[in-house]
Amino acid sequence: MVNLLGYLPKRLNRAKYNEDELKSKIKKASTLDTMQKMLSRLSIQCFHKCVPKPEDSLDSRQRLCISMCMDRYMDSYTLVARAFGNRLQAELKESLAQQQAQDQS
Repeated sequence: MVNLLGYLPKRLNRAKYNEDELKSKIKKASTLDTMQKMLSRLSIQCFHKCVPKPEDSLDSRQRLCISMCMDRYMDSYTLVARAFGNRLQAELKESLAQQQAQDQS
C-alpha cells in the first residue's frame, strides 16, 4: 500500500504548490496504490491456480500458466476499465446536456 503522504510536500506552501498540483500528486499516488494492489491480487490468484505444490523452482508448464493467467487478467481489467470510462463519459455528456437545457429554460 502506498503512503499517500509520501507524495505530498512535508509542509504545504500555497505559493509553491497550487491546488491542481496537489490534486495531481494525490491522483498519481492513488493510481500507484491501485496498481500495486491489483498486481498483488494477480500474483496471488495466478500462483494459486498454476502452482498446486510449490517447489524450489517453477517448471515450464507452470511459468506458461502464470504468464497466460496474467495476460487474461490484464486483458479483462483493461476491458472493464475501458467500458467504465466510456460509461462515465456518456453520463457526463448527458449531465452536461441536461444542465444546458435547464440553463436555456
